[in-house]
Amino acid sequence: MDIDEVFVRIGQFGTAQKKIYCGSFVLSVYFAFHMVQLVITAASPKHFTCNDFKNESLNTFKFNASDKVTSDLACDKQCDSFDYGVEFQSIVTEWGLVCDKAYEVRTVESIFMLGVLFGALLYGSISDRYGRLKAIYIGLAFTIIAGCASSVATSVYMYAFLRLLVGINLGCSIALYVLSVEIVGATERHIMSVLGSVGFAIGIIVYAALGYFIRNWRVLSMLTSASGFTFYAFHLVLVESPRWLLSHGHTARAEKVLRKIALGNGKHYPAHVSLKRPVSTKQATLLDVYGNALLLRWTLIQVYSWYVTVA
Repeated sequence: MDIDEVFVRIGQFGTAQKKIYCGSFVLSVYFAFHMVQLVITAASPKHFTCNDFKNESLNTFKFNASDKVTSDLACDKQCDSFDYGVEFQSIVTEWGLVCDKAYEVRTVESIFMLGVLFGALLYGSISDRYGRLKAIYIGLAFTIIAGCASSVATSVYMYAFLRLLVGINLGCSIALYVLSVEIVGATERHIMSVLGSVGFAIGIIVYAALGYFIRNWRVLSMLTSASGFTFYAFHLVLVESPRWLLSHGHTARAEKVLRKIALGNGKHYPAHVSLKRPVSTKQATLLDVYGNALLLRWTLIQVYSWYVTVA
């Protein structure tokens, strides 16, 4: 019997899948924390005052950071220290990332996103070879470690390196998305796709609220990074993708997972059923995307959509 036919009998999106989604939701919220972290941890004050101009007559000069003329005037005087006059602490205020050092904030963000790019490729391969759940557990563990370490970074260079590691390991979000759509029936995949985005959106809202009340970037970074441990509380309800297991020849394990889903949904697993392995078990590669006109078109649409919405 085809696996989609089995899902029709045991429940395409029942209680068991909803419990798994709760774990997926928590992790989506967590991933959002890291994706938008620099918005708050690298926040720049609207204006600041130089404490130590070489020309003492300018030491009380106040300017807007958004005003290029006055900013350049102050920065040209080679100010050694600034008074930001704000209640929050960010990597900008702690390490003086203004004037000729302002570009370092954008560099940190670019390095992080570069890590996300490589991480997506890395964890896509890991999840295809070793399983969706293993990829998620490994990626999450390293994300928590690197995220917590970044909160005690002693320099912007150390912080940038640790953010690179966070970005790479956030690539496990690819495995999370795939697992979410593979544990439901074919007709319910679109629902899981949308619900995954809901978790990410709520994560942005929650992070904004945390940033409002927690004004120290180190405390905020440590708290949000460590919150990833909550995902492991769902270990007992999480399952490996039965589709992945079946495609890799682990028929007995796939059947065990499907029986667990059926039990959670209050359904009976079909008796005397032999799962049908997918016809093609060839290991897919990135090149397969370019060799299929439909997949290539969908990929280009997604790339363009990400570019115009993120930019």
